[in-house]
Amino acid sequence: MAHELSYGEVDGAISPSTVQRVWHAMQLTPWAWDYWLDSPDPNLRKISRAICRLYHHPPQDGTLLSLDEKPGIAILERRLLRTPWPGQVARREFEYVRHGTLDLFAALDVRTGWVHGRCYPQHRAVDLVDFLDYLDRILPVPSYGVLHLIADNLKTHTAPPTLEWMEEHPGRVKWHFLPVHASWLNQIELWFSTLQRKCLAHGSWSSYPELRNQILTFIRTYNRWWAHPYKWTYKGLPLAA
Repeated sequence: MAHELSYGEVDGAISPSTVQRVWHAMQLTPWAWDYWLDSPDPNLRKISRAICRLYHHPPQDGTLLSLDEKPGIAILERRLLRTPWPGQVARREFEYVRHGTLDLFAALDVRTGWVHGRCYPQHRAVDLVDFLDYLDRILPVPSYGVLHLIADNLKTHTAPPTLEWMEEHPGRVKWHFLPVHASWLNQIELWFSTLQRKCLAHGSWSSYPELRNQILTFIRTYNRWWAHPYKWTYKGLPLAA
């Protein structure tokens, strides 16, 4: 920019440091960028507000759960790990051995922040059905009532095996689907971020069972010490790009 300004836009030379000072004064960072994804859902505002009302006023006839899958968690075994010691940060070898992937199904209780999760080799409809069976078993009707599930529009949620399960368990589950391309409205995504930072980011595993056991241990530890309801402030209004 300094070069272009010096040869056409202004009289005299403009130094790069001058451009930097102007950018700093105007809080401009033209070298930085970020993503966003506009939802094409024509009912975005209506559905978003309905979901937010659920967060602020959970249904009285049952339990509100924020449900989603975290697919394709890589099972990476680091070739070498060095623990931190005074004056040195932890280090790990860049290369790794890949032992496949793992998929996590998880449901966050919006009232308590408690997390329920199970691991699978894939994220098929039959795996979702197994997870629904798990929720149905550990959250019995007398104590938890209807399971209100906030979820995205993944096909497994409306696949034939899922619909068959719904017919076999009438009234047990009520789905509340998010707008298209609006997964950020799902509170479980906040917990997935915690899982990534505290459990997955610095891990090394040699097998599927090893990673599964670590994730399930983390969930138990989280529920015991850290589980809390999220303070949801978004009210469903349009967001600026």
